[in-house]
Formats: sequence, C-alpha cells, structure tokens
Amino acid sequence: MTVRRLTSVLALSLFAAAVPAGTATAKASSSRCPAKGNVASSSTATVFRTAVADRDDLTGVVYGCLRSNGRITRLAREFDDGEVSRDVVAAKLSGRYVAYLVQATDLSCKAACPPDYKPSRWTVRVTNLFSGGSRAVGGGQIDKQSLSVTSTAVTWKMLDGTKRSASLAPPQDQRTKAKGCSAHRSTTLASNSTARVYRVAATASDDDFTTDVIYGCLRSSDRRTRIAGEYDDQYVLSGSVIALKLSGRYVVYVYTETDNSCKAACPPDYEPSTTTLSVVDLKTRKHRRISSGAIDAQSLKVTGTRATWTVDGETQSASLG
Repeated sequence: MTVRRLTSVLALSLFAAAVPAGTATAKASSSRCPAKGNVASSSTATVFRTAVADRDDLTGVVYGCLRSNGRITRLAREFDDGEVSRDVVAAKLSGRYVAYLVQATDLSCKAACPPDYKPSRWTVRVTNLFSGGSRAVGGGQIDKQSLSVTSTAVTWKMLDGTKRSASLAPPQDQRTKAKGCSAHRSTTLASNSTARVYRVAATASDDDFTTDVIYGCLRSSDRRTRIAGEYDDQYVLSGSVIALKLSGRYVVYVYTETDNSCKAACPPDYEPSTTTLSVVDLKTRKHRRISSGAIDAQSLKVTGTRATWTVDGETQSASLG
C-alpha cells in the first residue's frame, strides 16, 4: 500500500501546471473548467478525467470543477494493476453537488476465489464542489446505469432491483449561531456554552487521503485543537469518527479505522476494523485514549466529567479529567 500511495502522489505532482495535484480544493478562474475529458457537465459544474501515462498502475484522476469560482476538487484516482482496479463509472451533477459511482474490482485471489466470490463492488459517493467535503452514501452490488439525481437527492438501484436513495447534503450540515469559535465552511458536531466541535473539509496541508478534519474550540480563548483527521483512500484504508460527545471543555469520541490492504491474503480470523475511545481536554490540548476493542458507539454517554460505554456488552467508565 505504501508503494501505491507514493506512486499516486508522484504522478499527481505532474499536473501542477494545469491542476494543483494533491490538494483537496484549488482555485482557478471559472473559464478554466476544462472542456476536454468531460465525464459530466451542467451549467453549474463539470466533472472531468485527466489521463496518466507511464506511472505504474495509476491510469487517471477524476476532478470536479465549480463554474462560479473555478474551484477544482479531486474526486477519485483510477488505477489498474492487472488484478486490482478502480474506476469512476458514472457521475451526475446537481447544483454544487456531484454524485458518482466508483467501481472497485479485485481479482487477486485468481483460481483460489470461492465459487460465490463477486470481484466487483460499487460505492456511491457525493462531493460538495463548493466546500470540498466528500462522503460515501451507499455501496454493494449496484446497477451502474441506475445512478440519478434530483435537486436534493441521489438515487440508485441494486442489482437485485432494490431502490436506494440518499440526501445530497449531509444530514448534520448546519451552522452554529453561537458567538466565538466560528470557522469558514464548517459543520457543527457538538456545541455548548464552553466549546464548539466542528468538521471542515481537508486542505492542501493535510495528508493526501484525508477527507475531513475535526476540531474542538474553546470559546473563552477562541483557540482550536485538532481532534482527529478522517480519511478514505477509496480502496482499502479508511478512518472516521463514528460517535462524539462534548461535556464542558472535554471532547469524547469513538474512532474506527479499517485496513483491508491484505485483501485475499487476509488470514481467516483477520479483523479489518479497530475501534478506540479517546478524550481531549480543550484547555490543556491533551489527548488520552481510554478504551479500545468492540466498543458500542451507541452506548457512549457523558455525564459531567465521567464517560460510560460498553465493550462486548460489558459496561465501562472513566473520568474525563
């Protein structure tokens, strides 16, 4: 996986003259939304593909461009190493949002693939071309011809005929009205009179695969502390905050990371996901891990300066201070 990641970064750097590679969003004049390589186009935005030649298994990069300000957002990398591949097979535009279908195929098991093995899997993703925020909204065995959008939603159909849909805007997309700790294009996750916790889209200074960053801000000093980075290489690695509580100046959150890089070589008892529970003191900026394992994210409760949760059905607790 390390080789793939380094190869991708080197390949993307070749586009610096035309498209700033390795950045989540980059500004250009609206007239620079490319006319060539279009995958989808509307009066508001375009989706285009840039081919990559002679760069190992990387074959192309798909971008979205918002016409109003020329902002370019990377949507996905495409690659094919002969056994494993990933491609954007459909894209639909609705205002500032682009919904697109990513097909990932893994034939590395070859003759050892079980009889019912399905080598391809599809993921529906939605990206806000104004903020750069991106998220997966569905996955599985999807009919790639069925992807469609309305002004507010994306719809698709599974191969078994089941219809699915999701909102184009994230359900938590709301702005805080409290004074202090404001942040441009941020989404409030938790807020009280002492602090605010919010999510923002990753920037050029963040890691290449980071999609969003979560910060906590103490209102008395308007000072922010990085809580966690969320990432997704749209292939085998991902990490995200799946539960979060705010109590006074303390942020308590559950974080899950998934690593499927071993693919067909994964041992029978391999567990690709790991879950941890951590607390951050926004005054001292200290991070402390208080639990790990099979944590039930729905069980997390915080009362005053004490947190409780369950691991494998057993209740545990810890002081936040």
